[in-house]
Amino acid sequence: MTGYMGSTLSKRWTWMLLMIAALGLLFVHLLQYNWTLHARMNLLFRGYVLCHLQSPSQMKPPSEPLPPMFVSKLVYANGVCVGYLDRYGYFLPISNAGNRDQLNAKTTTDVVILFCLERILIATCIAICLDLLWRFYKERSVGNQPRGFGPTPPLRRD
Repeated sequence: MTGYMGSTLSKRWTWMLLMIAALGLLFVHLLQYNWTLHARMNLLFRGYVLCHLQSPSQMKPPSEPLPPMFVSKLVYANGVCVGYLDRYGYFLPISNAGNRDQLNAKTTTDVVILFCLERILIATCIAICLDLLWRFYKERSVGNQPRGFGPTPPLRRD
């Protein structure tokens, strides 16, 4: 009886791990492809958690000179403009405007981390699904086999 209970408990844990991996995969996918979540993640990584975002088109007279590239949103922390978000949702601080190499390295690191995390979660989901399919196959095949080794001998009538 303990073998059956252990198998059921193990199967529950496997299903829970599959659900956690699938939800993690959904979250990482949303972080990659939803502009708002991607921009907020970049702001979180740069230390601007509770900041105000304002579109440049909503400003009546622009108080700060805008950079020559496309600006999607201006980032305000405590009423002061600290940077802006580009068209891909990456945060570019005004203080490091000249150091583009460091900013490109940070954004590349974010993209690589999300890409690798997505691939790891996909591999985890596939491995867990294969484990569940193998368990299902073993349960189905064990119930249909005769007891013992090899074919059953015919019954003799004396």
